[in-house]
Amino acid sequence: MKCPDTGNQPRHGGPERSVLRAAVRRTASMALVWLGFGVVVGFLTAPQHSAIGIAAGILAGMIVLPPLGATLGAIGFRWKGSLDGGVLGLAGGTAFALVQGRPDAATVAGFGLIFGGLVGATVAAFVRFYCVLFGGIRRLARSDDRVDKPVAV
Repeated sequence: MKCPDTGNQPRHGGPERSVLRAAVRRTASMALVWLGFGVVVGFLTAPQHSAIGIAAGILAGMIVLPPLGATLGAIGFRWKGSLDGGVLGLAGGTAFALVQGRPDAATVAGFGLIFGGLVGATVAAFVRFYCVLFGGIRRLARSDDRVDKPVAV
């Protein structure tokens, strides 16, 4: 039997398929990071300090936060910025609550984790956007194909 001629077709599908795979991978990665955030926040904000209360808090966090992460990943944000921001937010929220002597330090730390994760994802995306934008403008300014360059005739 003769194999069909594939010609110049790409081996793994077209560029549309690779873009779709990257988007699905980014969405799944972000959902997993936010699943971890849900475990931590659920533990910190458990309604009771018993085994059942902690399990209920963790389960609630695991239900609520991954859809938020999947939405952020589908929009185009990346998990590394969200994880970095979440860790910094958790540390900042904990330090803030301990310095003020608040009795609800765990709740403030959980809020810091969620807020830091959101800020980390969005700030990293905006920084990346501006670097690409201004890098392209700088390349155009330094280009040898400028209009004001004299042309030899």
